[in-house]
Amino acid sequence: MFAIVVFLCGIVTIMLIGFIGFHTFLICKDSTTNEFAKRQTLTKFCANRFEFLTKWHKAREENKPFKPSEKALEKYHIANDLTVDMSNEDLKKRLQGAEKQHNTISNGSFFKSKTFFEALLKVWSPDTYDIDGNKKPVSLKKPKHAEKKTEEALLTDTSEANAGE
Repeated sequence: MFAIVVFLCGIVTIMLIGFIGFHTFLICKDSTTNEFAKRQTLTKFCANRFEFLTKWHKAREENKPFKPSEKALEKYHIANDLTVDMSNEDLKKRLQGAEKQHNTISNGSFFKSKTFFEALLKVWSPDTYDIDGNKKPVSLKKPKHAEKKTEEALLTDTSEANAGE
């Protein structure tokens, strides 16, 4: 029984270290998990599109039979920019654009790297979560004039209720 508990504790420890490590990486890259997932999807799409267009262009240059299906085109098109009967010049332009996109995204130029210390300062800064852009710290206490208005409203409501009786 003790061995099972130790084994489970070891697994949980490894998972927590991985979780903390991954999120520390994201903090240092000034990214969120959602941005990271979208970036990975975009990277994969651009790489697959570039590979598909490269095969298609190479097949046309070598006069090999390669006619992509409509389903394949739907998978790799952006705003219906690919058609089965497109010219070689158009295909070459699409291939160059796809190569540029693929290289830009693959190089990781979208990350704004920070040192670990800068990342921690950002996380623990009181201004990090101030969405409204307030310069003064936010207080949860009611302002004094609001308390007076509340008391006056209560007195008015009770006097009106008593007058109706």
